[in-house]
Amino acid sequence: MTIATGPLIEFYRKDGFSRVITFKFNDEAVSISGYTGYFTVKKNLEDSTPLISKSLSITSAEEGTFSLVLTGAETDIEVYQGYYYDIEITPSGGQPITARGRLNVYQGVRD
Repeated sequence: MTIATGPLIEFYRKDGFSRVITFKFNDEAVSISGYTGYFTVKKNLEDSTPLISKSLSITSAEEGTFSLVLTGAETDIEVYQGYYYDIEITPSGGQPITARGRLNVYQGVRD
C-alpha cells in the first residue's frame, strides 16, 4: 500500500460537501479506468468504526478524477478539529493507493 499526504479538508457540520479529487503521478493526471475509491473518516486511527465511509464516483477515468459528495446527514458528526481521513483508490486486481490527511468540522451558525 502506497501512502501519500492529502490536503486539509474542512466543512461545517450538517452542511453538504463536495470535492473533485484528481489522481496524479509526477503532477500528471493518471487514468483510473477500472479503479474503485473510498473515503473514510475516523476520530482516532485505531477506531474500529468509521464516522464517515463513502464510495467515490469516477467523474472522468481518463482525467483521473473522482467525485466525493457528502450530504448534510453524512456531515452530522461531532464538531472537532483533527479527524483523520483517508482516500483509498484501488486498481482492478491491484494494491490500494492511500492519501491520508486531517479533517476539521466546524459548528454552523444556524445550528
